[in-house]
Amino acid sequence: MTLLKLSIIIPTHNRPDQLATTVARLRKQTLPANDYELLVIDDGSVPPVQLSGNLSSPSCRIIRLEGVERSTARNAGALVAKGQFLLFLDDDIGVNEDFLADHLRAQNEYPRALVVGAIHLPAENLQTPFGKFRQQLEQSSVPQNRGIVGMPNFCTAANMSINQELYFALGGFNTTLHSAEDQELALRHSACGGRIVFIPEADTVHHDHSLDIQSYCRRVEWGSANVLPFCHAWPDWPQNIERQRINGPLQLAYEPLNLSIRKISKSLLAQPILLKSLFQLTDWLEKTMPQSIALERLYRLLLGIHLQKGYRRGLKLHEKTQYKPTTPHTAKPRMLSDRNSFSPSLETVSKPNLFVVGAPKCGTTSMSDYLAQHPDVFMSPMKEPHFFGRDLQYDAGYIRDEHEYLALFRGARGQRIIGEASTWYLFSKQAAQEIKAFSPDARIIIMLRNPVDMIYSLHGQRLYDCNEDIADFAAALAAEESRRQGLLRPKAFQGALEVYLYREVGKYAEQVQRYLEVFGHERVHFITFEELMADTKKVFQGVCDFLGITSTVPIDFAVKNQMKKLRMPALGRFMRIPPKFARLIFRVAAPLSLRRKLYDRLWDLNVKVEKRPELEPNLARQLTTEFASDVKKLSQLLGRDLSQWMNG
Repeated sequence: MTLLKLSIIIPTHNRPDQLATTVARLRKQTLPANDYELLVIDDGSVPPVQLSGNLSSPSCRIIRLEGVERSTARNAGALVAKGQFLLFLDDDIGVNEDFLADHLRAQNEYPRALVVGAIHLPAENLQTPFGKFRQQLEQSSVPQNRGIVGMPNFCTAANMSINQELYFALGGFNTTLHSAEDQELALRHSACGGRIVFIPEADTVHHDHSLDIQSYCRRVEWGSANVLPFCHAWPDWPQNIERQRINGPLQLAYEPLNLSIRKISKSLLAQPILLKSLFQLTDWLEKTMPQSIALERLYRLLLGIHLQKGYRRGLKLHEKTQYKPTTPHTAKPRMLSDRNSFSPSLETVSKPNLFVVGAPKCGTTSMSDYLAQHPDVFMSPMKEPHFFGRDLQYDAGYIRDEHEYLALFRGARGQRIIGEASTWYLFSKQAAQEIKAFSPDARIIIMLRNPVDMIYSLHGQRLYDCNEDIADFAAALAAEESRRQGLLRPKAFQGALEVYLYREVGKYAEQVQRYLEVFGHERVHFITFEELMADTKKVFQGVCDFLGITSTVPIDFAVKNQMKKLRMPALGRFMRIPPKFARLIFRVAAPLSLRRKLYDRLWDLNVKVEKRPELEPNLARQLTTEFASDVKKLSQLLGRDLSQWMNG
């Protein structure tokens, strides 16, 4: 096959207007149309991308993917590219008519170099105070002259070209990274003795939407939160050391006092009411004193606050996912003998295709642990991320950002089953539809239990977690009507109070029916807690059959999440919801790592494993009667006899 000279790879997601403008300009190049091709990588746009006009001169192809993120999208484009050189471009970049010719000329002038072009904001945006500041900030690290660059990480995937063979030899973009993936590629290239070349004549205009300080701060915070994998892959890179020094946890007595003060100040200013005031002050200065030095300092302060805020959020996510770097800069780059060895199915951060959706206190923790031991299964290291089911307005601590959610599955290494377990997906009215839209071929495991036992155990778990202020179970049931009206909210809980309507949580039939309607019987597997306790091995064999994986591997069937109680509930509540003054004192007095060790140790000392007293017989009989009709309906839905639940 005769190679074209250039393949232009443009990943896109839900930006049809910007993409259309970029493609239109790429069609009007001085480089002959038969020398290059356009590859648009549609990463799950709704509706799917369509290109108008002549798709043959130059050749234009659309490769449709589903939510694989930028690095995998670019790698997928490289796999089908026919050009001798690959040129990566963002979908909101405007180019001049000599743009492609300039890149091709530089590639011939500097063989096997990574060639980077210039990027500027539109002229109209440079008329605003923030536009001028942003342009100056982003151009501060850009070389002044054309030629070989001395910065080994200088690169932007928004305007970069590379020899195709060299790209595959380097291993392409690292798909475990969602931030700084272009810098990481440049570092690998430089580590092998490769050259990076800057060509200012390949100038582009970035038609970006982050044109004010607030939207730019949101982007900076996201980038800082997602940069941790890059930092761990290149821990000795000076910029990563500096990131950790400036934005990492407070290290009193182990770092300069002025640095500690800056960290504390940024943490305090990150509080919503203070942050809102800073943005309001910025807006006022932009209107009244646009040339003020104070305005630039305020811009830098706000960026610093969001950099630290994002970085620390990334540290928490790193702890949850137990991320392990896979491409340390001391290792040789992965060499690829041919394209077939460079498979997107192995490189992409896979979406989960198995969901253990509940109910709570029905053995989901144990099942998640058993599945995680199977070599063909990867389970999220974070139990109960609760990314789906937004109608329940989950309490703080659960994952809201899709990038953070997908990061839970970065550790997957080709396993057939990628899963997670979140117990409130079953109760949510929206989760089933949301999961189906996200992962259409997903399989569902639903674990159920005698509803009377389940809600009694759930109440006990909440007492242990300090998420329930009413210690008496009968009183908590009596409070349901008040909670339905938004009253008697537990102090430590900020989510939707529907999850405290214990009787509603225990009525499974409607919840199960939603999943059967959305996924069908063949994709939903049911387990009762009673069956799991009676013969765990047999139940797990049924799960393996449902998933199409072998059941002969050794599994430790130890019981997880046994019932626990607090020796001193008051101490537990103090630790769970400490007063603001105590929180501030601890933050100043001890570094984060020490605080966590002390917290975990004190919590463990305050815990004892103890079976909860039996439910009062009269209340048990009353609840059994209340659940009878729902259990009968559930039995009909599942085609199973559940009458033992009603027999006590």
